[in-house]
Amino acid sequence: MFKLRDEYAIKEVLQYHGIGAKSAFCLLSICLQRQSFAVDTHIYRIMGLWGWRPRDASREKAQTDLYYAKIPGELKFPLHYLFIVHGSECPVYRGNGDTSAKCEFEQQYSKLEGQDT
Repeated sequence: MFKLRDEYAIKEVLQYHGIGAKSAFCLLSICLQRQSFAVDTHIYRIMGLWGWRPRDASREKAQTDLYYAKIPGELKFPLHYLFIVHGSECPVYRGNGDTSAKCEFEQQYSKLEGQDT
């Protein structure tokens, strides 16, 4: 597996019963130390709410777009875990999100948007 290119390693792992795209990309990232980005439930939800993916994009489509196009390789691993933590701890973005709560990230982002560059 260590010698295979990413796309071949993913195809190999997906052949095993019960292994899906998220697990395959996690394996690439964690076990094979590759610059990979797995899209889980929290990440998929946040991507949609922040407009990082089309509303009707499947998780597989979002996974492909992020892996190949949008996130620089050196940021994939750390950003993946930051998204997971944010998605599980933020009162707005966790599973049964509180729409009346405030998202700390959105508040900071709004402040930055309001500044002249």
